Amino acid sequence: MDDLAERRGAPTTTAPRPTDGGARSTTVDPPDDADGVADVTFRGTRGRESVSCDPLDTEFAVVARGGKARWTASAKRGAGLVENLDAQGVRVEPASGVLEDGQSTTVRVTGAYDKRNEYFYVVVVSRAGSTGHAIEFTCR
Repeated sequence: MDDLAERRGAPTTTAPRPTDGGARSTTVDPPDDADGVADVTFRGTRGRESVSCDPLDTEFAVVARGGKARWTASAKRGAGLVENLDAQGVRVEPASGVLEDGQSTTVRVTGAYDKRNEYFYVVVVSRAGSTGHAIEFTCR
């Protein structure tokens, strides 16, 4: 593989050598250069924390701070997120992305959620799972 392909983040593979019987090859993933964090905000969106849960239609923004941020978002239910259960019927779009420092994207939260559960969370995680935010949405 040439140096340009490696700089673009393509995985590199080492071919087996005849001395080791040709039985092994090693795949090396490219380094993750996303060292920023993904912050969340309602600023600049029409979203809010108190929502109608059926139908559900709100939004928030994910903003990269401190460098490129690779992030994921998922809808969860459960007391204090301890149970880590999916919030059935809640869609989060987009559910992941990569943003350059200072860039933002709007994330829509749609679907329907059983308001007898009172609230659910959208959890946004970045930095390979080490940094996260939980937005609590309350059904009204």
